[in-house]
Amino acid sequence: MKGVFLSIGSNKGDRLLNINTAIQLINRKVGKVVICSPIYENPPLGFEAELNFYNVCLEVETDSSPFELLKKTQDIEVEVGRTSKSKFGNYSSRIIDIDIVLYNDYQILSELLTIPHLLFRERRFVLQPLCDLAPNFIDPITKKAIFDILEVCKDGSVLKIVM
Repeated sequence: MKGVFLSIGSNKGDRLLNINTAIQLINRKVGKVVICSPIYENPPLGFEAELNFYNVCLEVETDSSPFELLKKTQDIEVEVGRTSKSKFGNYSSRIIDIDIVLYNDYQILSELLTIPHLLFRERRFVLQPLCDLAPNFIDPITKKAIFDILEVCKDGSVLKIVM
């Protein structure tokens, strides 16, 4: 199933290696990576950190249900080296972070999983790479295209293409 978009970020260790390893594991364990955005460098949002983040979005073709996809991406995070998750908005540096941003037009609100991702509309580091891949994809909640959401995003972070 296409129309599944993931966001990957890293600001600890070898950021480029962490992201590339996660992409390879996603391709092997989740489904075919259809397309990948450029990798962007951006400052952390909501906390101070030694290193900036590298962020990328990808579209994945998968047969996994949203909850199976969550389990697989969390397992990949652990395999890449993540040891803990952020809780209650207390963010910290991390080796890898994989978020399910969109899963077609699905809307899920549960204790374990929220799709579309709750904060993606407020984060330029998600919106810009997502817009690179699917500017006309319609957010099932706002019924607006990703391009239009990016245009009004209040996050003033400056993103720089790494590769």
